[in-house]
Amino acid sequence: MNDEKENPISVDNIETVEDPELKERMGVVAKNIIDTFGFQPKKESFLVITDTGVIEAQPELVGSIEEELKGRIEKSGNRVNYRIRVLPESKRSAEDMGEYIGDELKHWRNSPILIITSMSRSHSKETGSAIREMYSRKELDEQLQASKIQGHLKGLDDQLNDEQWQKIVKEAKKRAVRLISITKGKNPHEILTKGAVEESVEKILERDEKVGELMKDVKIVQLTSPEGTDIRLNLIEEAKGMESEDFSKPGALGNYPIGEWACSPDWKGSSGNLVIDGPLGGEHMLDQVKKFGPLKLEIVEGEIVKINGQPANELTDNPLAESVKAYLNAGNNKNNHGYRLAELGIGTNTKACQGKEDKDWGSSETEKLYGTVHIAVGSNGSLGVPKNHPSFNSAKVHCDMVLLGKINVECERKDGSRFFLIKEGNPQGY
Repeated sequence: MNDEKENPISVDNIETVEDPELKERMGVVAKNIIDTFGFQPKKESFLVITDTGVIEAQPELVGSIEEELKGRIEKSGNRVNYRIRVLPESKRSAEDMGEYIGDELKHWRNSPILIITSMSRSHSKETGSAIREMYSRKELDEQLQASKIQGHLKGLDDQLNDEQWQKIVKEAKKRAVRLISITKGKNPHEILTKGAVEESVEKILERDEKVGELMKDVKIVQLTSPEGTDIRLNLIEEAKGMESEDFSKPGALGNYPIGEWACSPDWKGSSGNLVIDGPLGGEHMLDQVKKFGPLKLEIVEGEIVKINGQPANELTDNPLAESVKAYLNAGNNKNNHGYRLAELGIGTNTKACQGKEDKDWGSSETEKLYGTVHIAVGSNGSLGVPKNHPSFNSAKVHCDMVLLGKINVECERKDGSRFFLIKEGNPQGY
């Protein structure tokens, strides 16, 4: 490793902002983050890895996390057993950070590790961020209008592989480490400090549990909306509620903020129409969807076959549709898995996107919003779908697409009984 990675900046040298309102809010955020881990200061140490991009934009965040850790450790009567490492921000990706994390994992066991980064990483759900950072918004728009984006993106799949992340996952599980990642990527820095991160972890987990109980025997879900969504989804029994948001158990890994219950649809029999009026993966924010959308998708046997009435593989005159297709194509494979269903998710976080403008509503936070539904296409391995299942999706992209508005989620149990999980946008029973 180079000198920068060998010698991270000390958090003690970072100047924080004295703002009472911000300090109070950051205290709540820090408490929620540490609560998510179920940190036991008498039994374990705590490692925080972040970068200078986070420190420069939100200096109070890391300081508040340190204060929360100190308070808990002192209350337990134990010695100070945490470490905070601040790495130089990379302008391209987080490969250096990935290498550093992998090296650090060799020295930690049975402990929580929190990663807070301003950088995009190929292993996050926004897989295409690495490619998008290679082009400015103007360049992307010009390429889309000139129908050249496919040529520019062709052959860049190698930059999307998550081999490095898989090594980290393997090492973390071997050492029973709990690892949570908070990624800014292209989102505004407030995703780290405002909105969904302010919601009580206890309340979120209670809602997750209630949704899980309601969905326990559900085999079919029908989504409808006044906007035109009308789709039947058959669910894979082995892949319901597999994205656990309980990070107190050894080997748990995931992203923050939390606030969703998820399952994976079976491609067989899952057909209909989706009208996407919320943000989509690949940094397609709500303001873009309102300007160029919504996107109308026709799904046949789990696969997107038409977008806005045209075959999915044909060029449209809609900039949003073409940008989303470019994102999917960058992580697609020979089986067209980038266009096949991966996930049905239910938002359980009442603070998600609170007080934010449309330009700051991205899929990674909006999908957590209480009362919303999101559908994803692309990889579904993290949802517990067995590799030998006919609907296992091996794409290198996972694109969440949020449905806002007065969505209806009607569920059918194995015994044929039916109930509404969400009715006209209002959650029922959770």
